[in-house]
Amino acid sequence: MRIMHLAEALVFGGLETQLLSLCQDFKRMGHHPYVFARLMSSEFLAQFKELGIEYMVDGTPGERLPEYIREQDIQVLHGHPVVIPLAAALGEQLHIPVVATYHGFFGWNLKTHGSIHKLICISQEVYDKVAMADPGVVNKLMVIQNGIDIERFKPFHKPGNGNKVLFIGRMDQDKRYSLKIIFETIKALPGIELLVAGSGPYLDQLRAEAPPGVRWLGYVSDMPAAINQADVAIGTGRGVREAMACGVPAIALDACGYDGLVTPETVKFLEYQNFMGRSGRPLNPENVLEDMKKILYDPEYRVTIGQWSRKYAKDNYDATSAALKHLLVYNELINPIR
Repeated sequence: MRIMHLAEALVFGGLETQLLSLCQDFKRMGHHPYVFARLMSSEFLAQFKELGIEYMVDGTPGERLPEYIREQDIQVLHGHPVVIPLAAALGEQLHIPVVATYHGFFGWNLKTHGSIHKLICISQEVYDKVAMADPGVVNKLMVIQNGIDIERFKPFHKPGNGNKVLFIGRMDQDKRYSLKIIFETIKALPGIELLVAGSGPYLDQLRAEAPPGVRWLGYVSDMPAAINQADVAIGTGRGVREAMACGVPAIALDACGYDGLVTPETVKFLEYQNFMGRSGRPLNPENVLEDMKKILYDPEYRVTIGQWSRKYAKDNYDATSAALKHLLVYNELINPIR
């Protein structure tokens, strides 16, 4: 199959990494993924080139984009926020089926739902909210959770000393608030080193606000290696799943709130909203400190949670399974049963 993903900007974040992972799996399975973006970072350009995935980057494509789609004989368009309206319009113009993915509560466009053939939600919470906002689209909705390459994201570290914490995230306004809370927490944990993986517009400002000793990793192409340095990883959404796949205990949070440690008791509740900090607990240094001490100061508990996390990720977040679900959707649209 010849599939084109359309995105606004591919820089650093869960959406971008998920799109790259899907394209990699599609190509490995013998299909032909293409990517259009109005903006793409040099890091993502390099990865698409290395993987041999064809792409088009154009801020104002005009008629060049439909011409390119015709030339490449694209069979299905897959839109991501905020270019879902563009994907829907191209689908109508070129008579190509359109799939869209809602990665959260941003980039929704209810007016396009009539032109979209399948609408994928990355969590049950997103599904439920979309169904409430537009009940007429329920027959087009489905949930496909983000998948993780469990052969790449896997444990390859010896148990640590309980002194390294990794924060994963795009350096934007939301993560700035979250990181400032982490900074306050680290001050109360002598001997603990904080590593920060990610880039973005607030990186320089956060560096200036950070306490001494924070290690800034910037954009990380080898995220499994970064995660395997840590005794606990802090993140949102995909970052939490990647840490779990590496067998590293994970703490989920975002600017809107605090989910806490992902454990057998909390995982289903937190997974419902994709580990996005919407569990109802406030994000403050006291809550974070309580969980940090629990996981960092108890080596046996840390190993137990790490081993459980790896098994759960293998059983539930396999990227190949997620890619196959996408391919099934595409095939049903390209070759409908009559």
